[in-house]
Amino acid sequence: MKKRIIALVLILAVTLGVGLIRTTKASEVKEFTAKVLTNSELIKVGQEVELQFSYDISGNGENISNIGITYTIPSNLQVTTLPDDKWSIVGNTLKGNNLNFNPRGKIEFVIKLKAISTGKIDKFGTAQLKYNYNKGNDKTKDVVEEILTNEVQLFNRLSSAPLNSLIIDPTNINIEANIKNKRTDNGRSFLYLDEPLEVEYKLTPQGEINVERKPVDIVLVVDTSGSMQLKNTYRKVNEIDFEGRITNGLSTNHIYKYLIREYKYSKITGDVYSKVYFTDSQNIKDYYNNRETADFFYKYYYQSFDNQEYFNTKMYKTTLAAKNLLNKIYDESIQNIKDDKVAVVDFDTRVNNPNDSLLSINVTNNKNYLIQRVDRMYGNGGTNIHEGLLIAEKYLDSDNRDVEKHIIVLTDGMPTFYIEGSAKESYKTKYGEIIDVYGKYLGPGSQPNDTTKNITKNKVSELKSKYKVHFIALNTEAGDIDASFFDEIKKIDAGISEIINNADNLQNLFNQIYKSITKSIVYTNLKFEQTIPSQLQVEEVYVDGNKIVNYQYVNGKLTVNLSDIVFENKKGTPPPLTINVKYKSLDTGVVSLNDAMISGEKLVEGSKYDYTNSCRVESIEIKPRDFYNYVNFNNIEVNRSLVPNNTFVTVNVDITNKQLFNMDSNARVELIVTPLTDGGVEVIKDTQENKFIYNGLTQSISDRFRLRITSENVKEKQVTYRVTAIKVIYKGNEYNINQDIDKYFGNNMPSITVMVKKFTLR
Repeated sequence: MKKRIIALVLILAVTLGVGLIRTTKASEVKEFTAKVLTNSELIKVGQEVELQFSYDISGNGENISNIGITYTIPSNLQVTTLPDDKWSIVGNTLKGNNLNFNPRGKIEFVIKLKAISTGKIDKFGTAQLKYNYNKGNDKTKDVVEEILTNEVQLFNRLSSAPLNSLIIDPTNINIEANIKNKRTDNGRSFLYLDEPLEVEYKLTPQGEINVERKPVDIVLVVDTSGSMQLKNTYRKVNEIDFEGRITNGLSTNHIYKYLIREYKYSKITGDVYSKVYFTDSQNIKDYYNNRETADFFYKYYYQSFDNQEYFNTKMYKTTLAAKNLLNKIYDESIQNIKDDKVAVVDFDTRVNNPNDSLLSINVTNNKNYLIQRVDRMYGNGGTNIHEGLLIAEKYLDSDNRDVEKHIIVLTDGMPTFYIEGSAKESYKTKYGEIIDVYGKYLGPGSQPNDTTKNITKNKVSELKSKYKVHFIALNTEAGDIDASFFDEIKKIDAGISEIINNADNLQNLFNQIYKSITKSIVYTNLKFEQTIPSQLQVEEVYVDGNKIVNYQYVNGKLTVNLSDIVFENKKGTPPPLTINVKYKSLDTGVVSLNDAMISGEKLVEGSKYDYTNSCRVESIEIKPRDFYNYVNFNNIEVNRSLVPNNTFVTVNVDITNKQLFNMDSNARVELIVTPLTDGGVEVIKDTQENKFIYNGLTQSISDRFRLRITSENVKEKQVTYRVTAIKVIYKGNEYNINQDIDKYFGNNMPSITVMVKKFTLR
């Protein structure tokens, strides 16, 4: 009995084993990947990326045949290199047929793609791999077709990090340099030492943007916390709040938007009393303006004014910039016939308008409503960036159209509150409105902590997968910006992030972000830099023909800050820019300026990228010709102009400019001082060698000459002392100067006349 059971078990095991063998594939393609590799998320037209396919076959591959790959190339790209003749292009479809297999590992193919037109590629589509599988060993029988598909992903070639999109940018700023006043001798460029070196740097924008953009949704998230409208000093004021309640003698450092002046006239005594109230409510201001009331004892008259002090606050400058942005979006939307939608989120401790929605801004009433939302803003309360992001997300998610979506956040502080949960409750805003809100606000209130910071950062990371999130941190008086926190926000790379130190720059930054959103390309924070060798000194700088004085020349480097260069969508190429620099040569020899560079940031498709470009400046030889810019003298002096016969006169010359000796410490300058006469006077030097030799240590040199009239009948004679030549020894070379000697003496003839006279004793 046991033998029969064992036999049955063996038969069953064999049967199951055979069945298992028949249902398990001997070979199969078990892995298929497709990816695009690029060195940068931002490339130019003409640059190449790599399309890489790979697959892995299990087993010995005897059951596999007719392996093929099919992929539709994005319209912005073009195939430039195929692996071999098994690959072909039909229209914009890439096909590989009868491809190889390797039973011991992966097969990989690389195809080169070139960017041929501008645009942004968010999705690269799907690649498909097909192959025939034969259930037996004969590949002509029992053949079935099997298909694998794979989403083509974009990766950084160097770091292997995944990328969100590939942006093909046709723009560039070319830089070239030219020495305008150079001389040439046998094909070699040179200038003389006394001539300025004039270099023109030309910045030429190249390319243009001509793309049809999608409509955009933009949510402007504005911090209206208390620090947006504060000053450092406290004082006592009389306040009228949004509900008309009056508080007298309130101690505050808040700067109110409006002031109301009350005039109280006594019916009994005729005396007039005045009092000033402050408010942030436009309605309160309008209610009191030119209002007259009376009671039994007094008549009251009120006048309302804008508070001039408010115009210097961050809050006011923010509202100006926000309204300017809304008007720009309105104009652009109408001009390009786009249904762009906008919302404004006003947040402090909580969002004050969570139940608004996106509005089509090309409708004038909608634009005006959004501007009214901005106009009523005033600074009071904490900083709940988290809820601002939540409400912006709600607005954007409500639009199911095929649009590009952006959040622009402005804050002058750190997150001090966040939202937890979603329970509905009532909330009274600082404007006196009762609204429905969702979730409880939690947080320390006065200062941020790790919880408020981490929740805010995590929300930005989460939103990045759906749309761009741009951050502007306003780091100014009474604010609370932690640069390290905003550096972490910047590293999330959800959009354009910037810390600015002046609220006056908000308008320009809003405009830059909006231009990049609407497909324009903005080159911003541009600066020109040129390293200056020690032989040169900067004398003058011109930008587009206008002399500037606010350039920087520090540690041998010239830096010039430049205005933005904007490639506006469908508006052609910006004009070129020229920078002219005049240098003074301090030394002879070959001068090498090396590379001139422009650097800055490029705003493209709502993202920010570093930008640099450079050019080589040609070398030029500086030759000596005239040294009068580097060495000068006072005119000749004598100790007396009337010289008794056969006595001495002392001739003296002081040096006034010794720059030549700074250029060459071994330099020497010799003045050839010659006494000139019409004869009849004997001139004998006190020493035989010429003493008028100057070096870096010399201040003044003098020499004595004995003068004697040789004719007995002549009682007096004139002698003129004149510098008739200058000899310069500079860097081992000798230069003899016989012309324009007066230039070395302040353009005065270097000479002096004395009278030699015989005196008789009576």
